[in-house]
Amino acid sequence: MEEYKYRGQIIRVVATVTPGTDYWTARADIRYQDRKGLRFFPLRGPRSKFKSKESAEQNVLKEAKKQIDRLIKV
Repeated sequence: MEEYKYRGQIIRVVATVTPGTDYWTARADIRYQDRKGLRFFPLRGPRSKFKSKESAEQNVLKEAKKQIDRLIKV
């Protein structure tokens, strides 16, 4: 599990290889603070498969950052 910070929020990324294949998928758990307190948002997918662990992680990290931008209004 890799952990990243973006705009002060925490993103935890996990990549796994699809059983029986050489393809990787990833998921992210976002912990963010808003006006109501600490929140948790699981990001599953995208359903795309990647040839490397790094590609899968970077893709879901990019999507997690977009989600944080939507969740956190400045």
